[in-house]
Amino acid sequence: MILAAALVMTLAAAAQDVELPSSFHPVRHGDKLLVKLEGRTSLPDDACLQITLVRLDERCVGTKLESFPNSSGIAEAPVSQKRFAAEISAEGGGLYKAILELRDEAQLDEIRPKIQAQGDRRRWEFVLHGWNDDLLASLPALLTSVDAAVLDMGRLVDEVEQACASAEAWKTDSGRVIKEGETLLRRLQAAPWRTLYPATQGELVSIASNLLATTQFMKWSDDGSLQEFHDYHTGGKAKTFKHEDFSFAAVRRYVEEAKRIAGRESGLWLVKEFHRILPLRERAAASAATAGRVIAEIGEHAGFREAAGVLDGLFEGLVANPPVRGAEELSQAAEELERKLRSGRP
Repeated sequence: MILAAALVMTLAAAAQDVELPSSFHPVRHGDKLLVKLEGRTSLPDDACLQITLVRLDERCVGTKLESFPNSSGIAEAPVSQKRFAAEISAEGGGLYKAILELRDEAQLDEIRPKIQAQGDRRRWEFVLHGWNDDLLASLPALLTSVDAAVLDMGRLVDEVEQACASAEAWKTDSGRVIKEGETLLRRLQAAPWRTLYPATQGELVSIASNLLATTQFMKWSDDGSLQEFHDYHTGGKAKTFKHEDFSFAAVRRYVEEAKRIAGRESGLWLVKEFHRILPLRERAAASAATAGRVIAEIGEHAGFREAAGVLDGLFEGLVANPPVRGAEELSQAAEELERKLRSGRP
């Protein structure tokens, strides 16, 4: 999905117009984060829209990063004086899809003919930027926390390998090592950075889960050394979650790749911020200044390094006076960079 689509604020068919702003920011109410969506429409008063708000999170699919729907909230929004509004629960700052539907069973009998007279369309979709200016500034500190989790994962791999050196070592150390692994897994599952780095979190959780599960598949030689990881269910060698024969070298490669994925996710956040701010030129200077600081701070991070120069150019282009590149050219450059970050190609 190319994020330039998020700039589209109005989807319409015939006389049925529905409009939503392209940006919002979740606000905390007690222990919940709520989003207030307000829009305009040509639909008749007392028509009822059902709004489903779906968070779009990054996931790893092979070597690619792809957006997938995650958690969602649902609310009804009655139309009054050509406007509608609803409060919906959210999962923090991020990219969202809003799906608006006119469900026949939710309409009053006297309203249905008026809706039908305007046309047959019953569904609208919008991609929305669900964050404010603070998100970009938070990336360096969060990325530092992600890197710490990657280091912890690497240390766990080392400890499990050392404990597997012999049957005697495993008998002595397995309880402690497995407990440490389970503790790390719980920390990863509840990590405060998971909403902004979901693909990285997913990889680290998969690594930890796979590592712990594989410890039950050790096959020892007569001399007490580790012969292989043998899957008693399949009768063959144990596999990693990426379907390779299990080895500590493979797991370490996954850990290193998780760090690169975090860098790529950081780059995608800057691309998303560029698309969010592109139509808001009055706020472009502040966003570009923050982006410049973030790029300088994390510019040498694995997975981000290759994108840093292009990102600098995009945000500099937003505030260049006189403009050197137009909005369309900048948007096309951002789309090309997004494709590269998603594919993993520099």
